[in-house]
Amino acid sequence: NGDGFQLGVSYVPEIAQDADGAKSGSNALRDDAFSVAANFKKTLGDVKVAASAGYTDFGDDDGAAATGSLESYQVGLRLGFGGFGVAGTYGENDRTAAGTQSFAGKMETVGFGVNYAAGPMGISLGWIGSDNDKLDDDQDVVELGAKYAIGPGVTLKGSVYYVEREVAGVETAKGMAVNAGMALGF
Repeated sequence: NGDGFQLGVSYVPEIAQDADGAKSGSNALRDDAFSVAANFKKTLGDVKVAASAGYTDFGDDDGAAATGSLESYQVGLRLGFGGFGVAGTYGENDRTAAGTQSFAGKMETVGFGVNYAAGPMGISLGWIGSDNDKLDDDQDVVELGAKYAIGPGVTLKGSVYYVEREVAGVETAKGMAVNAGMALGF
């Protein structure tokens, strides 16, 4: 049934090419990057639980003071009961840099979603928002989605999206999008 615990760890001695070649770009001098992530899934009676967490350190920046340090972490939780599901996630990127580098700062991302599926149909509603404190950059996206299985291996799918973005208190983007399609499975 897929229940259990998973753990993954990775290490990268050098993010760019090895020391024998010329390096360039903002990550050229980074080394010793590592990541660790864990998943947990469990069915408790009629309730399904899935949780995840991860952390990445993009390596030390010896000799690359202009690019600063960069760390990222995220957590997520999903609960399901019958045809209903609810999920939430939080992630954060923290980057320090010398001077007024535009990529420095803390960026937080939060998401939440609910869904319902019964028989051949399903519907979902989700929201994700992000905020970069250095750039005063805020973005929100809302999605309403639906699907309907019209036969074995054939599902109609569609979504409506609404997006808003503000940078330094000024609206830079606002709009809606609609997409629809058919998924074929063999």
